Amino acid sequence: MKGQVSLEMLIVFAVFLVVIAFSLSSLSTMMKRNVETYNKMEFKMVGGDIANAAENACILGHGNVRKVKIPVEVDISYDYSNNEIVIEGENDIFARYIPCEIEKTRIEGTVYVKNIQGKIYIEN
Repeated sequence: MKGQVSLEMLIVFAVFLVVIAFSLSSLSTMMKRNVETYNKMEFKMVGGDIANAAENACILGHGNVRKVKIPVEVDISYDYSNNEIVIEGENDIFARYIPCEIEKTRIEGTVYVKNIQGKIYIEN
């Protein structure tokens, strides 16, 4: 009788451990997805901020400067066929129409978006 109770306790304990293992695995997967979603949203926000600053500097003309804070490193280029600013991050690409040409660059931190003779320069 004592042996049967001990065996039942071991089985219950084993089932408990399996349930905890599955729960931790599920929690880990959910956290990873949340971090990925946050990073994508942050990148889209950064892309929008850069594109808005470039568009404002372009529209307002020569000598106009905008200041933008960028928390992640991004590559910026200009797609001449579509007149788009293209911002590339680690895993994402953001593109938006901009009427002015943009100088290709890699940036991070606080940057200045300048319009010099109708061409947009983005510099630290």
